[in-house]
Amino acid sequence: MELENNVISYKDFCEKYAKEMNDVRKYNIAYGSKLEDPIRSDLILFVGSNLKDSDELSSIISDTLTNKGKKKVVAIAQQETDAEILKNTVETHLFRTEKSHEYLATAQTIVTDSILPFWFIRRKEQTVIYLCSHNTLAQKNRIDRIPFATAMLKSSKIIVKDHDELDKLHELYGIKDAYFKPILEPAVPQEKIDIILGKSMNATEHIFKKKKETIAIYVKWNEFSSIYPCIDYLTSQIDHTRFDVTLLLSKGLNNEISKLQIENLDKHVRVLQRKGTYCETMEQYRNTQYLIRNMQQFENVYDAYQKLDSNVLERERAKIWGDLSFDYVIGFGYIKAVWLTLLDMDHTKGKFYIEPRQDNNLFLPEADNSPKAHTYFNQNKLYNMVFDKILFTCPSMVQFGIEKMKLDSNKIYEFPIAANTHAVEFKSIPLKTAKYRDQDYYILDQNYFTPNKSRVDIIPVPKPNSYISDIRNQNIEELISRFSELYTNSENLYIHGETWDVIEPFVIRYNLEGRVFALGKTNWQFDKMGQFFEQLDGYVTTDNHERANAIRTFTEQLRIPSFELSESKITKLEPEFANMSEYRKFVKAEFDRLFV
Repeated sequence: MELENNVISYKDFCEKYAKEMNDVRKYNIAYGSKLEDPIRSDLILFVGSNLKDSDELSSIISDTLTNKGKKKVVAIAQQETDAEILKNTVETHLFRTEKSHEYLATAQTIVTDSILPFWFIRRKEQTVIYLCSHNTLAQKNRIDRIPFATAMLKSSKIIVKDHDELDKLHELYGIKDAYFKPILEPAVPQEKIDIILGKSMNATEHIFKKKKETIAIYVKWNEFSSIYPCIDYLTSQIDHTRFDVTLLLSKGLNNEISKLQIENLDKHVRVLQRKGTYCETMEQYRNTQYLIRNMQQFENVYDAYQKLDSNVLERERAKIWGDLSFDYVIGFGYIKAVWLTLLDMDHTKGKFYIEPRQDNNLFLPEADNSPKAHTYFNQNKLYNMVFDKILFTCPSMVQFGIEKMKLDSNKIYEFPIAANTHAVEFKSIPLKTAKYRDQDYYILDQNYFTPNKSRVDIIPVPKPNSYISDIRNQNIEELISRFSELYTNSENLYIHGETWDVIEPFVIRYNLEGRVFALGKTNWQFDKMGQFFEQLDGYVTTDNHERANAIRTFTEQLRIPSFELSESKITKLEPEFANMSEYRKFVKAEFDRLFV
């Protein structure tokens, strides 16, 4: 595979990563190499992750052996202790062995009461039967439910004990909204064996027709601090009576803070996760890795993209979410090539990219002819290729996207999302205070975190005669200079969206020391901050074109006025929204505009 590449040739790439490419411990490759082998119609495979605590599965295996006829029965166990339980009854192998890869890839019938290996992909000729177990229903946390949800989505049939189990499955996994294959309710134990052997059976059959449209939201969790509040906002505004929503994560969440954030999302959101690499032959692996790892560096990114094996990509999608299909796809924040390709699905009604960052400095490379610039603009070309709409959350970034990022102007739209303003009602809750360097601060009791560490934010107790502004949609010097010219009676300004080291030079330039303060880039829980905002005299902006700004929206709901600062005068603005009901109507209209 030869392409004009700014970095490395295909031959040199394979030599450089020879050890990695030939690592036999890559279970995905060992298994993927077997996926071209013929399906064995005579083979029934049982897969269990905790057989010693599953008397039911052991019993079903025994009954299947009794009734198997000419079928061959094999078991795969995750742990040595489980294998010991079965070895005298049935041929048993452990996960990650050559035989387990072979049987998983070729068995016509696979039965499991738990989770399948994360690299497993159900082939069209295979029947996977999922036995709903106590372990499945006992998973209370979203993160713990991910492998179970994935296993069920890869299944051909689910067997439940009764309708109560089915309702519990729906409560935990949204199974009725996403699963449109048989869910069987056997009346007697023998019916389970008949189902496994492919015989006619009398079990009650439930098949749920698709009543909701499906949305996939991809995000690299904790890429930056505003990810959680933005995703929280986005998922809270989606109409869950109309949409079934799946959150796709790129990697594991190993810290308790991230797990808590995921747990606090809207209860209707399903969470899935990609693990491991592609399931393919070694030759396919080399080709795919060469393209994916270097996608942004190729001289012609379009040619490189077209050389990706569509079968490999489709197989990887099936590995993550089984037979689930999506009507709409939303990519959120920076997206690497591997996920751009996975989100580029056929038969979707719309594929949207949302850029939530509102700081121009996060985007531009140092020089347009640098290697970094080449990578940067190739990334933007991929966004143009994959997505139908590219959405920015503030107006100033729309023009920036066209002129500086060189995105397709026909695809760029404004999509104002005001994180944390979706409270039904704002209440003034007494805040604790603390003193630091002779300044009084409010202590914010909230659940917003930086990656891998907890954080409690503080905010200054406002001085009399004070105003607030959100700098993320404005020019810093323009705001500070106009405030200096128009407010001459020792008024104070609190600026959200930037740190003091950035603001300080302009404060000094316009002689505003002790009157202008930086509030940083914190994403606040506004509904707990009424006591702070009630002491302010107004919200100020140099740009009245901003829409649904979180801070302005919040202050106006507290009857705090907004003002536009022009070059020569202060103009009081009409409230953007008369009340929260009007605001929610606006938000709904913005979402409806996407999902048409």
